[in-house]
Amino acid sequence: MNPEPTPTPPDMDTPVPFEDTQGWAILKQGLSLVVVSAGWLVVVAAAVLPARTQGASRSSKLVWQQRQHEIQQSMSVSDAVESGSVFQEGSDIEPTVTGP
Repeated sequence: MNPEPTPTPPDMDTPVPFEDTQGWAILKQGLSLVVVSAGWLVVVAAAVLPARTQGASRSSKLVWQQRQHEIQQSMSVSDAVESGSVFQEGSDIEPTVTGP
């Protein structure tokens, strides 16, 4: 029985260089992982974006429409006061209507 010598593992403190082919393979795998992750991020962001902004744009449009309505109301009241067609009840000032 001739015992075969067992190979001793390299010392953990000594660095072992990569072969050129190993380095390129590791680099390709790392870059492919980054590209796939970025692709999924773009797909998920594109799928979620319309649903996320749709309600916000509707809300801002509604707020804008309400604000424009308030502005129109205040302008019509202001025009009515300036033209003298609005008077207070119980006052002795008679309304004057101008125009046709």
